[in-house]
Amino acid sequence: MHLALPAEDQEAVRRLILDGLAERWSGQLDESPNPDLADLASAHPHGRIVVGRLDAEIVATGIVKPAGPGLAEIVRMSVAAGHRRSGHGRQILQALLAAAREGSASRVVLETCDSWEGVVSFYLAAEFSINHYRDSPWCRDAYFVLDLPPG
Repeated sequence: MHLALPAEDQEAVRRLILDGLAERWSGQLDESPNPDLADLASAHPHGRIVVGRLDAEIVATGIVKPAGPGLAEIVRMSVAAGHRRSGHGRQILQALLAAAREGSASRVVLETCDSWEGVVSFYLAAEFSINHYRDSPWCRDAYFVLDLPPG
């Protein structure tokens, strides 16, 4: 696992995230709502980017960034389709939560489409709870929260 994104990994991470989004949207993907993917490190300058590899292949990623005093937000978490349900998502999530703790966060938030049942189940199994819902132009978003134990 890496907590920074080397320039040579930028395109592979971008492609991993876009492939995951395209899969969720049945192959229909408008890249315009995702301008941060052009340069994740610059778009999330205070974030910690975690990359999971299997041999040389990048198979999972995620970013945790400050979102207020004591608050961190997870964004852009993705696991390659052929590598899901093999522990990579849990490893990335644990690394993101550890980075949030290192950044003095006591609470972590994230959001995803509530129709993405596998994703929602993953976060619920990781002890996140749904705080609220909000309609977006693309879906009904579920907003999750996890209070981190003191550590």
